[in-house]
Amino acid sequence: MYKKLAIVGGTALVVLGGAAIPALAGPGGGDKPVTRDAKGCQLARDLRPVLDDRLAIINGDATQRGSVPWIRAEAARARAAGDTKKADKLDAAATKRGDRAKKIETRKTRLDKTITWCTANGFPAK
Repeated sequence: MYKKLAIVGGTALVVLGGAAIPALAGPGGGDKPVTRDAKGCQLARDLRPVLDDRLAIINGDATQRGSVPWIRAEAARARAAGDTKKADKLDAAATKRGDRAKKIETRKTRLDKTITWCTANGFPAK
């Protein structure tokens, strides 16, 4: 999954000429997204499922590898085994992962605004 995100993220930078983050930020200062071409709009549509998948992993249950509850369960296992250093690192990772979910939600909202703008301005989904 991480490899897929890295490839898509790298593609975003190449397609948008290094302006991937502002392009996907959605409507900006003048209520118009930075992306104003078919490739940028298609990229926005392609990134939406990636964000959904990542959020599903983060919000998964304790059996979902990589989810916050799974990381907390690993921390509890490490603490029970007496490895407090590892448990502390895992707890910090779980907190960081939970914060990441909030950022992904914000990006999904911005991406939805971009997709709406693209559809309204003649860049329908292919």
